[in-house]
Amino acid sequence: MASYADITQTLVDTARSREDLLPIRAEECRSLLQFQPPKHPVCLLFHGFTAAPFQWQAAAESLFQAGYNIVAPRLPGHAQAGTWWQGNPPPLPTQVEDYERFALAWIQQAQAISDRVIVAGLGAGATLAAWLALEQVHAIDRAILIDPYLGQSRQVVDLFVRSIASYCEWLEPEPPVYPTGYSGFALRTLQPLLQMGETVMQQVQQVPIAPVFLISSGLGDDETRQCFDFAVRSQPRSWYCRFEQLDELPHKMLTLADSDNYQTLLAAIVRSFNESELTGSELQGIVDRTRQGETVAKAIGSLNLGDRASGQLAALFTPKSTSRK
Repeated sequence: MASYADITQTLVDTARSREDLLPIRAEECRSLLQFQPPKHPVCLLFHGFTAAPFQWQAAAESLFQAGYNIVAPRLPGHAQAGTWWQGNPPPLPTQVEDYERFALAWIQQAQAISDRVIVAGLGAGATLAAWLALEQVHAIDRAILIDPYLGQSRQVVDLFVRSIASYCEWLEPEPPVYPTGYSGFALRTLQPLLQMGETVMQQVQQVPIAPVFLISSGLGDDETRQCFDFAVRSQPRSWYCRFEQLDELPHKMLTLADSDNYQTLLAAIVRSFNESELTGSELQGIVDRTRQGETVAKAIGSLNLGDRASGQLAALFTPKSTSRK
């Protein structure tokens, strides 16, 4: 049986050799892999559509310093170097099975590192995480889903494209500081992720799910709330929160230059959920008391939740955030 050191080193070597063969678009696009000594939990972090692991870079560093292993893989077909345009679109997957195989392979890698796996994702990455939380319910300790695609939502399409055509441009008017994202994509490459989102919405009504923290910045909020309502039936420790301050976070192709504030919040979101043992109803109780003027610390004390609430929880309570049990 391979040692822990051999497992982690093989993971690093394999990821690097595969990315060297592409070649990769930029160093910031490489998979992020950082390992603690044995017995520490692992965060499996999925980036957004046509982005790369750099979306998690600063948050991953914060989580690593807090004692978590970090596994943030590059999504299939993403971040490959090339001159992409309508006649030569980036080689993103067009079949949902490609993403399913990818997600299952990485959850197996994460399980080889730790028996406590926390999965989190942004946008398309959140859809992958949601699918895993259903497909591998016993393998995942918690799942944090930030603006997942949950069905064939026109809002998702409108977010990404200027017009419905075979090849579409990002809505962002200015390119990122670092050349790590794509300027466009073939519309058919968005379809498998929307299909996966539809599957999630169907399955969450029928089968148990791991504890999930569903976070919405407004995009597809009705679907996100509906998903939470189904999830909490089988898993009372599930949470829901809406953050207007997270608007466009998963979709703006975060760069190292502008992501510090978002990344601090991302790390706090992961830790607050993973390090708490609160139900959605208990979280709502804290919310209600803060709306009456209590501080988060006082609300936690008043409800006798101090031994089950993470010290990171205060980051969730801003003037623009709301929670729903």
